[in-house]
Amino acid sequence: MRRLFSATLALLIAFEAGAQTPATHSTPAPSSGEDTRLRQMEAIYVQQLRSLHVPLLGKYVTELQRLAAQAADPAPYQREITRIQDIISSGGVVDLADAARMLKAPAEPPAKSGAPPLPRLRRGALSLTPGLAAKIQPLPDSSAEAAAIGVIEWRIESLAAGAYEVILHYACPALDSVLPVTLTLGKQSLATRLDSGKTTPDAATYSILRLGRLDLPAEARGGILSLSAGEPARLHLKQLILTPVKTTD
Repeated sequence: MRRLFSATLALLIAFEAGAQTPATHSTPAPSSGEDTRLRQMEAIYVQQLRSLHVPLLGKYVTELQRLAAQAADPAPYQREITRIQDIISSGGVVDLADAARMLKAPAEPPAKSGAPPLPRLRRGALSLTPGLAAKIQPLPDSSAEAAAIGVIEWRIESLAAGAYEVILHYACPALDSVLPVTLTLGKQSLATRLDSGKTTPDAATYSILRLGRLDLPAEARGGILSLSAGEPARLHLKQLILTPVKTTD
């Protein structure tokens, strides 16, 4: 497993080296306008990293799930899957320095008594892909970037209370009838319908669909987020995104 993570880390380092970092200068403190531009550049840079890291982390989780299914003791793989899911839930950007230090640590760290507390996450965008799912029906090809789904479930370790816009990145090449799509997290749910006006040219051409606004009155911890799209599977899911709704003071 350490060898697999080392290979993933090497890819992340290679990709990050190609990302353009914000320029820094040893000049006097920037004006308010310059400060705003620097913040915008930093936000763009973080978004670039997220777009590079999340797909690789998703493939890493998919491979871990395959290895866990074959292992006599799947517990270490499940712990690593949970750790990577937490990284994605926190924004999807790996701290490469910390990851490199972790690889240099002893392979078998001393066991700790009791389970560590789940971290309290800040409100941030949550990106969920088929590779991170706990359950998919029907079972997809693990190498595909999207999955034709009837039902897909993710385990949500921690999601802060608040309002989220739920966006579906999908393909749906043909519909002979209206397709109901339902998202559920705890007692909260969203429902919409796909009709012929929302189909895509083919299964490799993706579109964006806003499912609606999900309001969480309290932090969701350890729950299951489920997306159902009926049978037979006609909806090809690439990504489900929960974006915090900005509030005004």
